[in-house]
Amino acid sequence: MAMLNIPKKDDFKSIYTLDEETGAYIIEIALDKYSDIFNEWDPAPFKKRLLDPDLFDFIDEKAEEIPLKYKVLFYFHIPKEVQSQDSENTIIEGISTYYNTLHDAEQKEIMRTNKRIIRYIITAFSLLFLAIGTQTVAPLNIFLNVLQEGLFIGGWVFLWEAFNVFFFAGKHRMRRAREYTRYAQAPIWFKYDG
Repeated sequence: MAMLNIPKKDDFKSIYTLDEETGAYIIEIALDKYSDIFNEWDPAPFKKRLLDPDLFDFIDEKAEEIPLKYKVLFYFHIPKEVQSQDSENTIIEGISTYYNTLHDAEQKEIMRTNKRIIRYIITAFSLLFLAIGTQTVAPLNIFLNVLQEGLFIGGWVFLWEAFNVFFFAGKHRMRRAREYTRYAQAPIWFKYDG
């Protein structure tokens, strides 16, 4: 009988190094040049530029491996010959701005989602109360009986949709917002290779 190899809860601790000084787990990223961090097709200045899609995906992948309750630290390896303090300052500001912008956008979506949930709940209870209100007259008329059943079904569908949005979409958005905050606040260090 084959046993499933289920990863242990703290397996990430054997993969990532803990920086004792900051208490953050180190995510190491190798670069050829500073501009590799940002999307080359984005014409905005570096401080407002989008991250490179591959880097964004790499960091997202690490988010799944390191639980949210732990801090992270970005450790960029860069060739010594391209070292530039000005570029590093710009990158630190740019990454923080990028993730703060994503966090703000996610927060706006959470607010929209919450408003949608409230509308669904109000609609659900309105339909259910209407359905209950027609119970005394519905048995006398087949049309009202069909209408009553439709109101009950509609009420339950809207109520289910409210729960669905809250427990699935809402939770995912709140997690993303927390991830973006963690990355915006992450210390960024550079190591010069070569």
